[in-house]
Amino acid sequence: MKKSLFFGLISLVILASAVSAQLTTDWQVFANGVNVKDSPAPVFLLGQENTIRLDFTAVNSSSNVQIIVEWSNSQNQTGFGLETSPFNIVRGMNYSRLMPFETFSSLVPEGKYLMRISIRNLQGTSDNKEIVTFFQSPRIPIYGCGDLNITDAYYVLKKDIKAEDRCFTINAQLVKLDLNLHKVIGAQRGDGVLSNNLYYIAVKNGEISNFSHGISIWNGQYHEISNMLMNHNQGSGISISGGGSHIIKNSAIKNVGYSHDGVTMYGSSNNLIINDTFYHNGEGIYIEEGENNTIQGSRIVNGDIGVSFFSSANNNIINTILDNGLNLKLSGLSEDNRCNHVLTNVSDLNGRPILLYNSRVNLTNEEVNELVLCNADESSFDNIRILNTGNYNNGLHVFRTENTLLSNIFINNTFRLYIDKSSNITITNLRSNNNHYGLKIGRSFNISLLNSVISNNRRGGVVLENVYGFIFTGNYVRFNSQFGILMDDGVTQGLIYNNFFHNILNLAVYNGEINQNSWNVTLQQGYNILKSPYLGGNFWADMNGTGFSETCADTNYDGICDQPYLIDANNTDYLSLTNPLI
Repeated sequence: MKKSLFFGLISLVILASAVSAQLTTDWQVFANGVNVKDSPAPVFLLGQENTIRLDFTAVNSSSNVQIIVEWSNSQNQTGFGLETSPFNIVRGMNYSRLMPFETFSSLVPEGKYLMRISIRNLQGTSDNKEIVTFFQSPRIPIYGCGDLNITDAYYVLKKDIKAEDRCFTINAQLVKLDLNLHKVIGAQRGDGVLSNNLYYIAVKNGEISNFSHGISIWNGQYHEISNMLMNHNQGSGISISGGGSHIIKNSAIKNVGYSHDGVTMYGSSNNLIINDTFYHNGEGIYIEEGENNTIQGSRIVNGDIGVSFFSSANNNIINTILDNGLNLKLSGLSEDNRCNHVLTNVSDLNGRPILLYNSRVNLTNEEVNELVLCNADESSFDNIRILNTGNYNNGLHVFRTENTLLSNIFINNTFRLYIDKSSNITITNLRSNNNHYGLKIGRSFNISLLNSVISNNRRGGVVLENVYGFIFTGNYVRFNSQFGILMDDGVTQGLIYNNFFHNILNLAVYNGEINQNSWNVTLQQGYNILKSPYLGGNFWADMNGTGFSETCADTNYDGICDQPYLIDANNTDYLSLTNPLI
């Protein structure tokens, strides 16, 4: 039921004997479920259906007392249907009572109202306590774009409007802008609404589309954006820089294109994004250098990236669906605390969980959409299936993590397994198939890939960037598009032997020549990947049957090519494997 607001005076009238009653009380006041007792600033309920509840506790030590709760406005008018029946407190008795008042059912004049609690005895003495101040601002009709300059004003848009550049600039505190179910349409530039260094601003109930940014908030606090459709804005639907403690709720944000984002926050903290829908954005929510932000009860789908945290900490995603290209992106991880985000009941559209761990964990027998490890040292993962119906979901990401074992990992139709800024990671029996990349390792050392299959990946098999000290052995890297392994000039001290390479291009190099790595061990007895009796180097095949291991001479039939395989000026496989039956 929609109605005007009423915020009145609460009087607790104490009726007692001629002897002054000694009464100790405590109370809490809740507005729409939020405790507003002793609020340091005005509280705005913005014309919605509102419920006020008083929780009252009394300790009476000297006499019987009757308490009557009566509501009145600042003009001492009563009769708003909010009265309660009297209740008694017996001498010496502790008494506690919840007093819920129904949603306001009466129309009251617009204006400013105070809510107070007064405790009085028969001698006329009183204990007056102002609990909180509420505002109901006068409504000002608007018919076009312009500056909103009146403090504590409630602006109401009366028709759809178009703008060639910025539409609304808010220049006063405590402004409420009600679009009243109308559209504000831009010309692909400027801001739909701009607020700079202001407090307690509200924008609600309409559509803002086709601007550079739908709503821009600079260095402000306590803004509320609700019941909005932000549609096809070129930069972002809502852009927040600095400040914080904002609420974005019950809104839908839809943009099309990689650079067109839903909500962007730069250096802003303590914000709440709740019950919102994000569709087809470049990045649904991007938070840079922000802390203690919460994304709750929302749906972020069909975008390139769902939620991106850059150089941020202590953010929360709760009861939210993510189904995008990359669902969760962590970057700017210069310190361990940049890993300290919490995901609670986050999943894709098929109900597969999206998991983030930033401390030691042992996880087995799970099927997930994404798995992200960040500062999760000493962990182990076994028999994990990472599946996705799209083409680009994270798969498995490992950041700033040490001394961790990944075994029996199956990754299919995701973006990749990605290891970055980590050390002493052992991967065994990995099956990484039909992904964007099979495996990418960057800025890490002491990484082992053992007895794994990396095949049929759309862009390539294994990418190595600035990797120091690694072992690859017993792996099948085959049928990957473009390349089997891609290395840059920062890859060094690697030992790569007893692998089966069968790709269009088995080794690709970028950023110049690669450093020297070892491509074989000393010839020794032991069954190799071809089931031949000697260990040495690798098997090199191509898609035409003309690879080095497929055509080399093996005059003594020991399964080792007679000649070394020259990979480049710095790298040679001296003991390449061959099939003695070829």
